[in-house]
Amino acid sequence: MYYAQGAASVAFDVSVEKPDVSSLSMTYNPLKFGQFVGGNNQQLIGFNQTNPGVYFNASVTTHQFEGGFAFIQTVSMDLMQKYLGTPTITETSPTVLDWNGLNQNDPLAIMIRDRSFNLFANETQNLPFARPPYASLPVDYINDTPMLAFSGLGNALNYPTMFRENVTFTTRLVFRPEGGIWISLG
Repeated sequence: MYYAQGAASVAFDVSVEKPDVSSLSMTYNPLKFGQFVGGNNQQLIGFNQTNPGVYFNASVTTHQFEGGFAFIQTVSMDLMQKYLGTPTITETSPTVLDWNGLNQNDPLAIMIRDRSFNLFANETQNLPFARPPYASLPVDYINDTPMLAFSGLGNALNYPTMFRENVTFTTRLVFRPEGGIWISLG
């Protein structure tokens, strides 16, 4: 430590360490559009994926620090819709975190499939992987199943006559060192 013009200064070296991501990939199936049955047997029209539409994979290596990995998603939507009995409705949403609603007590409950994967220090894994107690069920893949319902078909006034939708999904691989905060890796 030394003093210059009455103020103390300290010199030190900073070393920043982050996990290595050797691969990060996504595969997808085309979205399906048509009629489908929603909750309470409601007849709906829109985009629906009966099987997963998008799969995510990554290969990661930790170094000195252990921690958790997860895939999170943000959604930005611009939607215009018109129904038989109503005027045009335009809805533009800001970019928001995609939340699966499964774990309301977890601030990161927006993880795809509500899963995170903990790795020990100096460990390499292909995500997803299963290792109790971190992921108690066998995990073969991390997936997302997009769905957007425009209307119930039971009421003629609610029948959609026109809609336009522009939705952007951004999925990120994030890491949180033990006791730290979530950071984006890619």
